[in-house]
Amino acid sequence: MVSAEGGAWMVRQEAISRMLEHADAMTATAIVCIDVAVDPGIPSYVEPISLLDGTPDSVASMFLARQLGEPLNIRARQAALQTVIRKARAGHFREPFTVGLLAQAARELLAMDDHDLRTMPMTVDFVRLAPRWGVPVTPRWSRRIVEDPMVRSVWLDGLTLPVAQTGPLCRRLALSAQSRLEVELPAGDAMLAQLLQEMLFAADSDTRLYATLTVSATPYRRPVAELLAAELHNALRLQFDPMTATTMQAITILGEAGHRSLLIDLLADPNLGRPIRLSAANAAPHCSGDQSVDNWRRAFDVQRSAWLHNCDDAEAQVMDAITAAIGTAGNVKLLQEMSVDALLPSSTRMAAAWWLANQPDRCAPEP
Repeated sequence: MVSAEGGAWMVRQEAISRMLEHADAMTATAIVCIDVAVDPGIPSYVEPISLLDGTPDSVASMFLARQLGEPLNIRARQAALQTVIRKARAGHFREPFTVGLLAQAARELLAMDDHDLRTMPMTVDFVRLAPRWGVPVTPRWSRRIVEDPMVRSVWLDGLTLPVAQTGPLCRRLALSAQSRLEVELPAGDAMLAQLLQEMLFAADSDTRLYATLTVSATPYRRPVAELLAAELHNALRLQFDPMTATTMQAITILGEAGHRSLLIDLLADPNLGRPIRLSAANAAPHCSGDQSVDNWRRAFDVQRSAWLHNCDDAEAQVMDAITAAIGTAGNVKLLQEMSVDALLPSSTRMAAAWWLANQPDRCAPEP
């Protein structure tokens, strides 16, 4: 599943998810997912941790609760936070010790002053769950719910922007997509507008995924994909907004061949901010379309320069994400160079080596 190209990861994810729900297989499968997540030689944290949302297994619950307080790294913590929210809604956390760990994590989160814009929707959802674990919402957070537009929107409607803003935009996109169909339909598809709102602005990532999959199974797939690519250019003028990352995620599923080229162009632009580059790097592995070795190298060189300039964990995340994209593209020569580049993060070198070793048909080392 980690090395799957295009949309093949969904088939593999469904297979593992079914094992995690099976009474006789869930514990063993959860342990395998945990072993993959904690193995420093495997460049995957988000996938194996996120899979644990579908099982009530106590081993999985304990591992996730610990990742909130003592995470493997920032990516593991973000994945655990998102997964804990889903599991809490499903009533999976019953063991007193696990509930105690969640309560401690909630208290720490409520005490924090700064929160990343990209993870704020998850943070709000987690804060909403805190009373379940005996942790009341603090007066400061109560004020934030009233005063911060994004926090208030997520809290009230589950959207990253107020409905007053998202509604007109999604209706406009729906009308534009409808006008591009080969058949004429009555104007104003309210269901498409609702799906677009969930696809682009839902705080919950599963809601966004299911909405995007629904649209991709209809004749609207291509026109919506084209419109979102155009909207992405408009959003980039703002450097980063809540729609930027979700649009990149959506186009990976809608599957137009030109989208990978668009993402690589973004990665090759030295003037774009880190949040955009990280979103593009995360989306690129699952995008349709092939690119030349020169294009990949151009994008990689820009990200390598950014890493050398900052050398912090956030830039390391970008480097690890673009390594996965280069791995799924089967760019053997570049992977070989990355695996021995002493100036890259150790995690990136290890990831490049893993891709070389685990894609024998496409990424076997050159003689």
